Amino acid sequence: MVVSTYDRPELLGSLLEHLRRQTLEGIEIIVVDNGSRTENADAIVAVVDRDPSIRLLRIEDNRGPARARNVGWRASRRPYIAFTDDDCRPEPQWLEMLVDPVQSPRAVVQGTTLPPEGEGPEGWFDRSVRITAWSDRFETCNLLVGTELLHAVDGFDEEFPVAMGEDTDMGFRALAAGAQIAFSADAVVRHVWWRQDFRGFIAHRTRHAHLVQMFALNPATRRILLAGFVVRRTHLLVWALVLATPPAVAVGLVWIPPSVVLLWSLRQAHRRRRLPLSAPRRLWCALQMFAGYAYETFAFAFMSARHRTLVL
Repeated sequence: MVVSTYDRPELLGSLLEHLRRQTLEGIEIIVVDNGSRTENADAIVAVVDRDPSIRLLRIEDNRGPARARNVGWRASRRPYIAFTDDDCRPEPQWLEMLVDPVQSPRAVVQGTTLPPEGEGPEGWFDRSVRITAWSDRFETCNLLVGTELLHAVDGFDEEFPVAMGEDTDMGFRALAAGAQIAFSADAVVRHVWWRQDFRGFIAHRTRHAHLVQMFALNPATRRILLAGFVVRRTHLLVWALVLATPPAVAVGLVWIPPSVVLLWSLRQAHRRRRLPLSAPRRLWCALQMFAGYAYETFAFAFMSARHRTLVL
């Protein structure tokens, strides 16, 4: 199995502790340090050195996780490669259950990914990962791929600069090369909660816009979009408001666009009423959320122009 890590020795240490508890025997663990800064690189070496069975490879310059994963799986001689991330916590039977459905050297198996038991969001913008059925996105937080298949598609495309879309792109190329897909509900990985504020939310929206590159490079991936070109319905709402505002102002109905935003925000605030936040705070966060999605809408427009492909 292969793990790409960058500047997160503490998270890596926790992941490795969970990997040591796997019920599947004889597993090979390859950790690729994707150009961590010196102090963190030293800490990663110290974490990995506690277990001589773990192989540590290092890349001096970080060019994205695609390259790191390629370095990892190409260094392995095993017929199947499992991928997870350093912010994940596999349950003991994870690898055993992930391998269980395999019937072909060109197998791709996805497992269940959930937040940690007993934990939930504390703030409005906290995020984790929840995958309970085949997602069509080939998320590498919990994925097994046959080595023969990885060779057939030449692994991950290293043109992807950040962790956004490189795994989905690889998966769709694998499908075109004859991948046999399966979902293992019992192969469970727990993904940590990332505690973030509005600034972190905006940073994630910026990174999310890099998905446009995937749709430009691999048009087959458009099937994960609404109608083949819409990322989220809120983007359509933003564009509708942009187009409707000038006519509304012209006829004296300037109150309509902000009322639509307020109604959207009230609905979101109600949906998250179980958060430990007051009602006014939830409404304020929902308004910020809409602003973030509006920003994301225009970020996708910018990236669409850059890559000459329409994604809303």
